[in-house]
Amino acid sequence: MIIKNMKSRNQYIKECPKIKTTIHWYDMPDIKVVKLSPNYQERIMKELIGKYRKYGLKQRLSKKLGVDRHQLNIWLRLDSNFSVGSLKKICKQSQISLNEMEKHIIGFGRRRMIMNPKFPFKMSSKEGIMLRSIINSEGHISNQVGRSVMVRVPEIDMLETVIKISKKLFGNFNVEIKKTKDKNTHEVFIPGEIGDVLVMSGLTRGKKSVKNPLVPRDIMTGPLWKKRIYLQWSMCGELETPLRGKQVKLTRNVNVSHVVNKGFIKKMNFGQIFKKDIPVNLINKVSKYPPKLLIGENFLYEEFGIVRRLYFSNLWKYKNGGISSRWSIPITNKKEIEIVYNVIGIPLKEKRKRVKIILDSYINSLLDIKTYKETYSILKRLKKKDIIERKSLIEYLGIRNNVNGLRKLDNHLKRFRMEGYIIQIGNGKYRLIR
Repeated sequence: MIIKNMKSRNQYIKECPKIKTTIHWYDMPDIKVVKLSPNYQERIMKELIGKYRKYGLKQRLSKKLGVDRHQLNIWLRLDSNFSVGSLKKICKQSQISLNEMEKHIIGFGRRRMIMNPKFPFKMSSKEGIMLRSIINSEGHISNQVGRSVMVRVPEIDMLETVIKISKKLFGNFNVEIKKTKDKNTHEVFIPGEIGDVLVMSGLTRGKKSVKNPLVPRDIMTGPLWKKRIYLQWSMCGELETPLRGKQVKLTRNVNVSHVVNKGFIKKMNFGQIFKKDIPVNLINKVSKYPPKLLIGENFLYEEFGIVRRLYFSNLWKYKNGGISSRWSIPITNKKEIEIVYNVIGIPLKEKRKRVKIILDSYINSLLDIKTYKETYSILKRLKKKDIIERKSLIEYLGIRNNVNGLRKLDNHLKRFRMEGYIIQIGNGKYRLIR
């Protein structure tokens, strides 16, 4: 069942939360920790404490900074780093600009410090878009602030990419690729501070299927090169390439437990629930709640000439009793698969290879086949402003009561649709596009 996406692009963008894509140290939460170069830390603390040497003034300084006097001496002895909140107060008392202070930060983080952090973090750069796209597909940002960001995939080359671009964006940190226990995947954990930056730049904490996030606003409103990079890495994570069918499809899940009847949930087994086993009224209900990421990605596809509708596939029951619906954007003709392969592009070698196999499975040209060439000539002859009606073809061919003839015509129309010669614009109506 194909569900028409009723959201307009403008409505979608209005729903996208406002974000920051250039992120300085002082934009981070006050509890985050930064490390200054030792010489600079010693100098500014000596100068600051020196202004408050008189009796009682040191206590006043402590109160302004929100710490006790003992903490001032700890900072002076270089035995402690600063919270972002404390360092902003020190900047104010010392009359040091926040941007000047940024030049002297040599570490960021608490548990696993990012060394020589590259403030300000540029999340609208190529690497920033790549990382956000990968995390929106294959990553997880914990609801618990400070926990590491996890990426788990079968492809080691994707994990190597995550490490490379994260270090280019943020700085140096310790990380290793690990084999997932009892699964055919590998995983990496990058510092939790990166999770804070990702959330500020448009991503969400927790399970994406439950939170149902949107494509970040700057991607939706940005130039075509940003959209291309975002789609490239979405497809690396979520594009399915079934070799038995001549199609590729971008797939996502969304939690629909809130709209599914509890009685229906109880009687169904865990795992996939096929469409034939789902009541029509329930299909109609869940069809109103497609994944918002997939809606946004469909808008991005349109900018490259891929015009599709979202397709509801099935339901899935989890062991905790939750229900999610599975959706896809099926791309089923040669012309649009060529756009995926040649215009947008797929960076990962193995997935690119699989799309090429599907692309090569199409006949070079339907018009090399005599019967298709004849049908296509008739389409061009009968078109009116590039519109062709099935009933006109039936009358022209004289096959109104010919079951085999009708079947052959419908097969030809289907193949012409799949390979991008025509598009269906209504019941029995088609537009010639090639």
